[in-house]
Amino acid sequence: MSLNGKSKLKNKGRLKMRGKLILSISVIALVLVLTVVLAIMEFSRSGIALSSTVYYRTVTPVIIAFGVGMLLLALLLFFILTYYIRPIRRILDALESYNTYGKKYSVTFEGDDELTKLNTGISDLAEENRQLRSRIAALKSKQKSDEC
Repeated sequence: MSLNGKSKLKNKGRLKMRGKLILSISVIALVLVLTVVLAIMEFSRSGIALSSTVYYRTVTPVIIAFGVGMLLLALLLFFILTYYIRPIRRILDALESYNTYGKKYSVTFEGDDELTKLNTGISDLAEENRQLRSRIAALKSKQKSDEC
């Protein structure tokens, strides 16, 4: 949604893609934590001094749960990097090149959430700033030509 109100939000009530993704990963992580807790409880209840078959039956689920947990954490990190960190870094890089080199601010990415609104707002502000700079430069050049 732009700051001047030209565009409208579509489907206000529906869940955003990123929200669904974070929700599903959170549910998976919760199930994983519960599995690990239950496996540890079983391990502590059975004790280490039992026979080797009981020991391996209690240790194996803990190892598997730990491995699956690490895999899920890697997936969570990947999705957070992809959908949150990279767009923010792209916005920051574009702002830096806009301020330093005077390049036009043009960052686009998929989505219909707060990051997209923020990007649209920054784009509008950068465009207004560019127009203001060109007007000031035109006034200065006009003023110099009037003085001569």
